[in-house]
Amino acid sequence: MALEKALKRPGGFVNMPLGETIFTVIMAGDMRRADQLRKDFKVPDKRWWWIKVKALAESSNWGELDRFSKSKKSPIGYEPFVTECIAKGNRFEAKKYVVKMAPDERVPYYCQVQAWEEAVTTAVGLKNEEQLELIQQACGGRRDVMKMIADRTGGGGR
Repeated sequence: MALEKALKRPGGFVNMPLGETIFTVIMAGDMRRADQLRKDFKVPDKRWWWIKVKALAESSNWGELDRFSKSKKSPIGYEPFVTECIAKGNRFEAKKYVVKMAPDERVPYYCQVQAWEEAVTTAVGLKNEEQLELIQQACGGRRDVMKMIADRTGGGGR
């Protein structure tokens, strides 16, 4: 009842699954209450992180998402952060989390956010031909990207 009054949702949480309730509370911006629900119902860390990442991205609360990502090492990795930011059309935010991923996982996500220089640098650093081919396909033949690949792999004719 107190939760419903605080969030101005009379009868709004009756028969609602816990995950959905927490999601709704986070969407409303009440992090304190969401955290209390997590503690009261002993929500596992991974589930908590998934719910919070999705809710913060859905509400475009980028500052809180950034703070959350820095609170401790993510038990779900950083792919969900990137995926949710991309889904909301925020490539700038997504790029922040690609850096936190393992180097061998970064290139496809750099391509999705069109961070070509970072994609090429990562693929060349890993000496990964498949990832370089992925970049070539993803960039749609952009001359600047193709030149960057050629220059950094010795195929530039210099």
